[in-house]
Amino acid sequence: MTTPEALRTALDAAFPPVQFAMAYGSGVFAQKNHDASTSMIDLVFAVDDPKQWHAANLERNAGHYSFLKWFGADTITAVQENYGAGLYYNTLVPLLNPAVGNRLIKYGVVSTKTLCEDLTAWKTLYLSGRMHKPVSILSATDGIHAASAQNLAHAVHYALLCLPEKFSRMDLFMKIAGISYLGDFRMTFGENPRKVRNIVEANYPAFQELYQSHLQNSPFLSPSLSDNDILVSNAVSPTVHTELLDSLPANVARRVGSAERLADRKVAKKSVQRAVASVVNRYSRSQSIKGIVTAGAVKSVVYVAQKLQRTYFKR
Repeated sequence: MTTPEALRTALDAAFPPVQFAMAYGSGVFAQKNHDASTSMIDLVFAVDDPKQWHAANLERNAGHYSFLKWFGADTITAVQENYGAGLYYNTLVPLLNPAVGNRLIKYGVVSTKTLCEDLTAWKTLYLSGRMHKPVSILSATDGIHAASAQNLAHAVHYALLCLPEKFSRMDLFMKIAGISYLGDFRMTFGENPRKVRNIVEANYPAFQELYQSHLQNSPFLSPSLSDNDILVSNAVSPTVHTELLDSLPANVARRVGSAERLADRKVAKKSVQRAVASVVNRYSRSQSIKGIVTAGAVKSVVYVAQKLQRTYFKR
């Protein structure tokens, strides 16, 4: 498997500087019954000035872009910023470097402002949802690190509102890992329905490491005295229940409504899940549609075909 150091070296040589870079998905992290070495590596770059970055990247890597390259950095940036979840993806791009060999990559470009808004407010849950799961952070600013920590805390609070009083760590990680797929239309077409479980089972130690400090320091839960793998939530307390609702990310809280209206835990659970699903559904659809334009027709067909083959013929 490609190491973060090798990938960082290859990316630094191939692309203009970025403020944030992460690798994620099955090409970097193991998934049950899946060979990561054959998968495309998924990447996200966050940049302070997308227009300037695309202009520099067009000079170096014009072949990565679809027909939109002929319209220049202004148009590419407008498509990135004004449609979908605020990302511009180039896919099926060969990355040739002695550090990584010959790998295919898919990279998305997002502004640092848009990334931080999603991490803190769950504006689209497109990147924040991906970052609920283990990812390989290749570089980041202090501001993005802080926003990412807030995103993980939000994920734990969401899970506590949806889980019973006692639950296992596996239950918690499954609930968190499923956030970005809740309402995602692709889960009914092109994705393995066991994807969430496969991700958690194959990366359980990485989930433990990612959430260790949040679980140790959370005032809302504690380990069971009889079984260290079982966690006990005090969200059944009306006061804590209200605190958790009040701590939801702004975009979800706005859709849920007042905490007083959600005093009943079952009602609150359904409302919170429905709110999250509505965000995921909207932006997973719009970003996927935008991806056809940014990737181009041929690459889009190839990409979807690979997804379907992996889902239906390699389980």
